[in-house]
Amino acid sequence: MRKIILLISLSLLTQFLSAQIEMPPNNSIYSTITCYGPPGLDGAGCYGNQPDTIRYSDTLINSIKYQKYSETYLARYEKKRYIVIDSAFENNEYVLYDFNLEVDDTLHLMPLDEDLIVTYKDVIIIENGESRIHMKLDGKTGNTEWIEGLGDIWNGFNYYHQFGLYDIHTSIVCIRDNEDYLYKSPTFNGSCEDIANYANPWTNIDLITNDFSVWPNPFKNQINFSNNQENEYIIYNFKGEILKKGNCESINTSDLKQGIYFIEVTIDSKKKLFQIIKQ
Repeated sequence: MRKIILLISLSLLTQFLSAQIEMPPNNSIYSTITCYGPPGLDGAGCYGNQPDTIRYSDTLINSIKYQKYSETYLARYEKKRYIVIDSAFENNEYVLYDFNLEVDDTLHLMPLDEDLIVTYKDVIIIENGESRIHMKLDGKTGNTEWIEGLGDIWNGFNYYHQFGLYDIHTSIVCIRDNEDYLYKSPTFNGSCEDIANYANPWTNIDLITNDFSVWPNPFKNQINFSNNQENEYIIYNFKGEILKKGNCESINTSDLKQGIYFIEVTIDSKKKLFQIIKQ
């Protein structure tokens, strides 16, 4: 009996791993928000964009089916790899997504000229009930989060809104295929149907206005405060996730990977945000 159950489980897993998923779904609608920062700048906050509909036509080249977006940009999704044919790049062809990668594998992402390493991989259930591979990858200047068939929800499908634009960042919050939702960001509290009117300005923060700073920046294993006093702080990554927090005169940062972070410092209920770089 156990052998039968095991064989059935292996069969289902094989079917799932070999199933061909359309990537991206043709005529699907991607809704995004763009965040401008840091707090204190005029207009800083997160705002919705006009939804973007992905459209392409199928074309055959040497008996291989491609998605045709323009005369110079073609793509195909096969064997869990999304391959782009783009005349703007050397050799014209590169891999944009590879869901065959395992934890600790590396992919060189051509549009960003960035080496990414896989840090997490599992299978999730998306909004329509289908199972999809879900992966997280880290690079020196930012992170990505892939969902099979949908793309990088943190940077957009084609990386038009690439990480590295440190104070302007666009991410996917909703994806629809016809009337069915495929993805909704668990941290987005707005309306996907009215995404273009979404606005969340950061105007309620009382800012430190003196010459307070953190140093050195870039840093290696320690960050200091210019007032040489104990200060309350929080260090965030690009996704707004809290990595470290406390109250001290200097911060041991030996546990942080190379990359870009934000540190928020609070003094007498006033705050100041800095972009910091770990070398």
